[in-house]
Amino acid sequence: MEDKKPILSTLPIKSAARYAKQMANYKKWLASNHLEYGDESLQKYVSYLREKGLKASSITSMPSSILRYAEDRGQPFSNATRSTVFGYLKQEGKTETTKQSNTLNEDNITRFLRTPLDGMANMQIKVALIIAFYSAMRIGELHEVMFKDIAFHEATKEITVEITHSKTDQAGKGFTCYIPESVGDIDLHTMLLGYCVSLEKFILLKRLDPCSMHLFTRIGDDGGFINSPVGEKKLSSFPKLIAQYLGLPNASRYTGHCFRRSSATNLAENGATDQQMTKFCRWSSSKMAAYYTSNTTALRKQGSALLLKKTADSTTPRAEESNNQSNNDINNLLAKCSHGLMIVDNVMISLMATNSFTNCTINKIEIHIDGGKYQTSNTLVQSQ
Repeated sequence: MEDKKPILSTLPIKSAARYAKQMANYKKWLASNHLEYGDESLQKYVSYLREKGLKASSITSMPSSILRYAEDRGQPFSNATRSTVFGYLKQEGKTETTKQSNTLNEDNITRFLRTPLDGMANMQIKVALIIAFYSAMRIGELHEVMFKDIAFHEATKEITVEITHSKTDQAGKGFTCYIPESVGDIDLHTMLLGYCVSLEKFILLKRLDPCSMHLFTRIGDDGGFINSPVGEKKLSSFPKLIAQYLGLPNASRYTGHCFRRSSATNLAENGATDQQMTKFCRWSSSKMAAYYTSNTTALRKQGSALLLKKTADSTTPRAEESNNQSNNDINNLLAKCSHGLMIVDNVMISLMATNSFTNCTINKIEIHIDGGKYQTSNTLVQSQ
């Protein structure tokens, strides 16, 4: 019998590894469902991924990788299957809504964490919230956290969680997340440690391998752990459950992306730079960071203030009257005056060259701050 020659891959090394992983996932699903490798089962696999709640746009790369790998290994699927799979995903994509998840603010989070709730299932939701929010985790990353990936450092009181694989880390370089020991009067260390100790007892009792145990393991009706990981769909329901408990409106809008969006939103609101956010959230570029930092409450309020400009003939006071205007009125109004004064947060800018803002050219600007006068040198400003 003639020996088969090894198949030489034509794929780039990194791509080949990524495609091989998707093929392995597909074959694992085949084995668990007692199905044969082939065109029909691939179509069923894609349908299964949709039923899990994954978006069509997220799924597309999976069959694409499987098809590329199969072709490279000399086991190609039919062109009809290719057309059917991508046609199905394209149609499914058209029906998907693009509404973004609502976010939880710091008050929502601390209020929920402070609330005493019975049962390991409720504790698991709190643990998921703590880890996902304070490390900006995607649901897929949260699902992949293993029991061995969390560590409690007694000397420094630090809590670390390792992300071994993520959407923007296909090479698996890993990323270490640091969870705060406490937030105000809330002892996060005790919460996380208590959950992990309970899970460790279950692992020892059942003589399981701790290295292969997911941190988020299913909990049965009796409140005890079950040797099976919590699925991504279940983890994605946690934000909705939190919103329902807190009585927040539109609880169904708190989706699986809520924890990560909440983390990014709160970072931006607290003044994080684009560079800091890009690193912390593990984005491949700063575009997403710029989206959050350019959409903070402070900036939106500034935009609202600009809409409060008043005309000179309506409610804007004359210069001699403006000294009697309260600080509150000044801070809440960006007033443009016909006599050439602009008042912004107690800073008075005097436009000396003209008494009008319409189609004018300004050659010199004086700024009066706390009694001092600062003059620019021949600044040319032209309004439209």
